[in-house]
Amino acid sequence: MRKAALFPITVAILLTTSCGRVPPPLELAAPNHAASVEQGRGLVQGLAACGLCHGGDPVPNSPLAGGRTLTDHYGEIKAPNITQSRTGNKGWGVSDIIGALRSAKRPSGEEFSSTAHRGFEWLSDESALAIASYVRSLSPVENHVERRSVGFIDRNTTGFFVASSRLVQGYVPAISKENKIEYGQYLVDHVARCTYCHSTPATLLSDGRYLGGGSVTFDGDKRDAPNISNSEIEGIGSWSEEQIVSYLRTGITPDGRESDSHYCPTEFYAQADPGDLAAISAFLKQATAQQGESEIKDDGIRKIGGAKKDRVKRSDQFKDR
Repeated sequence: MRKAALFPITVAILLTTSCGRVPPPLELAAPNHAASVEQGRGLVQGLAACGLCHGGDPVPNSPLAGGRTLTDHYGEIKAPNITQSRTGNKGWGVSDIIGALRSAKRPSGEEFSSTAHRGFEWLSDESALAIASYVRSLSPVENHVERRSVGFIDRNTTGFFVASSRLVQGYVPAISKENKIEYGQYLVDHVARCTYCHSTPATLLSDGRYLGGGSVTFDGDKRDAPNISNSEIEGIGSWSEEQIVSYLRTGITPDGRESDSHYCPTEFYAQADPGDLAAISAFLKQATAQQGESEIKDDGIRKIGGAKKDRVKRSDQFKDR
């Protein structure tokens, strides 16, 4: 068995052994705890890059008062105001925000674009709580963003073919940073969500390619996203781990080309923990576009180890306090 094939299997073991019928003891800070808020700030302004879409400008310190126009399977949609304002998420509790990340639904049950948050559904409980804590701490900014309405016919025609795999009801454990490759994959798939742009979803006529190249559309401008697998011909296999980390911090490739930070949020990545960038780099040196092609779901994210993640009944761990 190839060494690379062992990585997703190991991740599956780490997840499934942690996701038993009874969740392990969970020692998480209260939603308003300073440490939790600070951890969330690091994620929102770092690898999760929430301001890339929700910011007035796609930079780390921009107020998350609504921003860019995105494109999903229904067409164009504007990123909403997510500050605690009347025109934003006023009244949303921590559990409401986590529910939105997990299920792409508002507290009322109304669905919003599942494409925009693709990958966030499998954030660890610790990371999801931190992000929600930080978002709840934001100063309110009034900015009305028009909401899209999807009709019954579209939901039951176009929407019928959209895979719905966001039901995450159980405890989602954190992967230890000591498991560097597996932790790097978690960051790539579910925090930085590199798959959002760089993976090609499977279709009825073709297989998906994990990190093998894709496309993204912001503000009506469609850009191709390159192959970032470890292929030396098509991807970044010739880059060293140090060069990958340098690119994530600066947006400059080893041969001196500069990427557009309005698409690849390297200004956000530069704020990330150096150890997290090193873990991403270590994983990308192992990731092949062909690896697990049959495991690519319709939304372009590879199932970890090809195994369905166990789900356990969740008590209300994130009740607002």
